[in-house]
Amino acid sequence: MKTLITRTLTLTLLLTITFAAAQTISKEERKRALNLYDRAMSQTSDYVKGLSAEQLNFKPSEDSWSIADCIEHMALSETMFMDMLNKSLETPADPSKASKKSFDDKTLYNMITDRSQKVKTSAPLEPSNKWSSTKETFKAFKQARKDTEKFIRKTDSDLRNHYAELPFGPIDTYQMLLFGAGHQMRHNDQISEIMNHPNFPGS
Repeated sequence: MKTLITRTLTLTLLLTITFAAAQTISKEERKRALNLYDRAMSQTSDYVKGLSAEQLNFKPSEDSWSIADCIEHMALSETMFMDMLNKSLETPADPSKASKKSFDDKTLYNMITDRSQKVKTSAPLEPSNKWSSTKETFKAFKQARKDTEKFIRKTDSDLRNHYAELPFGPIDTYQMLLFGAGHQMRHNDQISEIMNHPNFPGS
């Protein structure tokens, strides 16, 4: 009987430790991510609203992107980011990696939104006129965003203890969400730069 009680207590303790180690994001973290995504999409919508085909396809230079290209890139990236995040969640949680993260949340977000350092995108995310029009592209982007926001609202995954390896080092999966929102803000700034170009069409 004593042995049975000891085993039961040991099992209970192990379950308690496991439960304590696995935790979902906080209410504040969830709200922060949703707010960042909402602000980024609202800004994109404000920028492109009412733009003509000529304005959407204007390129400041031969080798630069148009606004239409930026929107396609963001639409492709939205899906890729979530695929990466879900793949990361398939690996075992590992709290020991917390100290190995490349950046804290604020530094990561500031880095991705900073356009003073230009980065060439990977081939799968290069604009290639995948959709028939910018309107269809933006529609696909907003649909992908709904899936992202649904994930943020509903997930109970331990986002802080799963990791992804990016070119600049490891980040946790909650930071991947911040990266996605910051990535859109980065390209919103690019759209703004295009619109403020002296040769940007008036209509």
